[in-house]
Amino acid sequence: MAANNGDATLEGFLSLQFKDEDGRTVFAINRSSETLAPGEQATYTWDAQDWQGTPVPPGPYRAVITWAGERAATAFTLTEHAQRFAVRLHTPEPGTGQHDQVRLRLAISEPGATYVKLTLRSPETDLVREQRFDEATTGVFTRTLDLSGATPGTYRLLVDATGPGGKAQAATWFRLLPTQDTQPPTVTLTTPGPGATLPRVFLATFHAQDDVGIRYVEAYLDGQLVARQGWDRPIERGALPVRAPPGVTGEQTLELRVYDAGHNRATTTTQVTLLDGTIPCQALRQEAAAAANASAAISSGNETTANASTAAGFQLRCPDGVIRDPETRGKFAYAATADGEIVDVRLDGQALFERLTGNDASQDRTPVAVRTGGAFLVLDASQARELAADLDATWLATRKGPHVLLENTETGQRALLVVHRGDAQVLGRRLVTDLTPETRLVVRPLGPDPSADAVADGIIEGRVGAEVAIRERPSDAETVSYGDLNVSVAGGDDRLEAVLSSPTHEGRTLVFTLDAGAALARANTLEILLDGEPVEPAERLEDVLDQADPDQPSQYYVVQADGETKVILQVNHFSTRELIIQAAELVEPFLTPLAVLGGLAVIGGATFALFRRPEA
Repeated sequence: MAANNGDATLEGFLSLQFKDEDGRTVFAINRSSETLAPGEQATYTWDAQDWQGTPVPPGPYRAVITWAGERAATAFTLTEHAQRFAVRLHTPEPGTGQHDQVRLRLAISEPGATYVKLTLRSPETDLVREQRFDEATTGVFTRTLDLSGATPGTYRLLVDATGPGGKAQAATWFRLLPTQDTQPPTVTLTTPGPGATLPRVFLATFHAQDDVGIRYVEAYLDGQLVARQGWDRPIERGALPVRAPPGVTGEQTLELRVYDAGHNRATTTTQVTLLDGTIPCQALRQEAAAAANASAAISSGNETTANASTAAGFQLRCPDGVIRDPETRGKFAYAATADGEIVDVRLDGQALFERLTGNDASQDRTPVAVRTGGAFLVLDASQARELAADLDATWLATRKGPHVLLENTETGQRALLVVHRGDAQVLGRRLVTDLTPETRLVVRPLGPDPSADAVADGIIEGRVGAEVAIRERPSDAETVSYGDLNVSVAGGDDRLEAVLSSPTHEGRTLVFTLDAGAALARANTLEILLDGEPVEPAERLEDVLDQADPDQPSQYYVVQADGETKVILQVNHFSTRELIIQAAELVEPFLTPLAVLGGLAVIGGATFALFRRPEA
């Protein structure tokens, strides 16, 4: 418990560190913005586990709290009974589809739980179901929840467990699908007709029949996926805008694939000829209206298909202008429309977001600005109250606190959507974020090496304050801040000069990523100076990603992986600091790069568990 015994409100970054008898920080609770008025108290709970989720051994510990420049500490002892168990939900995996019942696989570590409660909630239907079991439980076991009669929709499953030392939780979400769907649909392509000559952007309309209903449709040109659209309820008629990639012209095979609720598929194809160029969206609207007016309403009694021009899928969302050709910068590419909508966002050539749209308080669309130098994608929707990002279907989104981990199920690519001073909701393939003027959204790629996960965990837990990416020279550096840490970079080919400033004094970690083409990445020896004083290398990566201690000197660590060099610098405290990273000696590109004295780490897969804390 923290109490404000002063006369002023404590407001700003909070860090609560738990240290063992050797002074090592075993865990920390960080809050980017906390407020405590004079005389008020705040309670923070530690589950007696370390960064990896492993119960810490009993013994003496210290709790050190730093808040808005104020600092306090207390000592306590963890007894044997204070060791905590961990709860892990292995199934159902987030976002999976379920029918009639959900089978969960739960793991509870030693010393075990004496009471477990399962709570199933649906925000769409206000359904709440609970199941309790009071027997002592340890190990891996399964439970089945009967969902017969429940309304299809999105459900959240929460596990509350009680045992020696306190409580533990785990959560997941899944979709309850309609009754088992085994019959495939049928589909007829209404427009375009065989042999049609089309612009690069055109409308495809279809008529499909299914015993349950169509959920989404895909369009392919000569086998290349070019469009995908889904509906939140089954339809029988639909339309989707198709946009051919640049350079795809001439005779093409247009294939339409429709999927029902059970993921059964039907296809239809036709031959078309594509012209070079684009078409104003108004022409698409006219074509959609003509298709809707020419289509009779379906007399099936299904309210979702009673009006072909609205509920049956002919609502066409597109801008009052042309779709511009994509811009490519480094790892990212995207296209913009005349009214500010961002479409076809790609990461390393792989489709990531189908579109990014912003809405204001009246739900009118507002522009979304994109900034990227090639290493990070920064989204700015300062005029919007809400930002919606529609993922390509190959990506799986998982909440990590307020942030979102993105994983491509086909290529293995990963990225982290950092949400600073905001919160993202994962609704299937749609990510929705409520915005404030202080909200910052950053998409950063994640490499396959364990150090990438360690840095991502540092960002998620608030210990990494900023990143800098350098392709060739520091003067072209790309910077991104995950809070109030400002970084200004200059310098020559073999020397980086930076001014680091923050209104809060707490130390944080900065990550400098040097591309293989940067002169600094070819340095045989690096010299790092902070306010003119040499910075010593750390022995371990976790030392620089741990919460900074203002009583200890700043330190750095170097990692080489994926053709990049990362200099990870922990600054012990802030006001305005001057940083220099310079090459003491350069070697030729074909020689072994960057044998940094005391700070080199070539990360291998065997060390993965050292840097990653499993999700509860």
